[in-house]
Amino acid sequence: MKRAVVFSSKLGSVKVIADRIAEATGADKFDLADGAPDVSGYDWIHLGSGIYMGNPPKEVQDFVAANRDKIDRMSLFVACTLCGTRGDGMTRTLAKRFGIADAMYYDKPESQVNVPESKLEEYISGLV
Repeated sequence: MKRAVVFSSKLGSVKVIADRIAEATGADKFDLADGAPDVSGYDWIHLGSGIYMGNPPKEVQDFVAANRDKIDRMSLFVACTLCGTRGDGMTRTLAKRFGIADAMYYDKPESQVNVPESKLEEYISGLV
C-alpha cells in the first residue's frame, strides 16, 4: 500500500505528527506550504492540519476539495495547542465536513512522540 502524509503546520505541532506517521509507516511526506502534491497513485493519504479560528488553513481546504474524490482512503490528524478540550469536537466537525471517517485530535503532540501507550503512539500502532 502506497501512503502519503500531506500536512499544513503553522506552529510546528502538526509537523511533529506528520514526521512520526511518515517514519512509522514509510509514507512519503508533503508539506502544503511547498504547494499541493500530485497524490495520484497513493492508496492512503494521512492529512494533517491545525485549526485556526475554528477552521483549517485554506491550503488544506483546497487540497481536500481538489483530491477527495480521487483518494481511496484518507485519514485526518489535527493538532491545536489552543483548542484544549474543544479540539475533539472541532476535529469531528472538520472530519464530517471533509467526508473523512478516521480522524484524531492531539493536544500537545510533542509530548507524545515515541512515548509508549500515548494517544499518538496508540494511533500509529493501528496504522502499521
